[in-house]
Amino acid sequence: MARPSGPVWPNANGTNDLREYWVSFCRFDEFGIGTYARRNIDGVVSQNTQPDPLAAAQATNQWLLIVRTGGREFDFYKRAGLTDAWQQVPNKTHYSLAQIAGQPMQVGIMAGPWSGAALTTSFDNFMLDSTSGTSLQIAVSGGNVILIWPPIPGATPQSSDNLQPTNWQNVSGTPTLGPAGYSLSVPLGPAPKFFRLVQ
Repeated sequence: MARPSGPVWPNANGTNDLREYWVSFCRFDEFGIGTYARRNIDGVVSQNTQPDPLAAAQATNQWLLIVRTGGREFDFYKRAGLTDAWQQVPNKTHYSLAQIAGQPMQVGIMAGPWSGAALTTSFDNFMLDSTSGTSLQIAVSGGNVILIWPPIPGATPQSSDNLQPTNWQNVSGTPTLGPAGYSLSVPLGPAPKFFRLVQ
């Protein structure tokens, strides 16, 4: 399951009334339902169920994958074992969601019962490493380095004067939050300096 981190995005009428936005890939072992993708945009859920011939045979060894590309495109895959090739879901479910284009996503696992009794669910969340969209960007402006990073909860820029050995220290200063994320201006010195983003 993935949902935008940070503030809830304004809905169709331009307000911010805490409606839900998320994308999920569900595994449903009971009743032969199998796996299916869902999206929730401004509190409206669309569920793409499908016949799933792999569900029964691989019920005890199922890996699920949501692939996000271009900030707004979502595709869904699964495989039986750790070294098996990823297979796209049978109905080739694909979401193109302009509402969360380019926004950092909080990723996690949600679990809950399905019965006539009271339903409770829990969402364990974390941020995944990514080759784009969640990295630290660096720009030079005059005698300063401008560090820019997405609004990832708990992310902190660090610097070191050497890479062997490293001596990573939190970068001092108060970052500014803008539309593209956080930015922080750091004075340049005569010696080389290396930067990274940690959580």
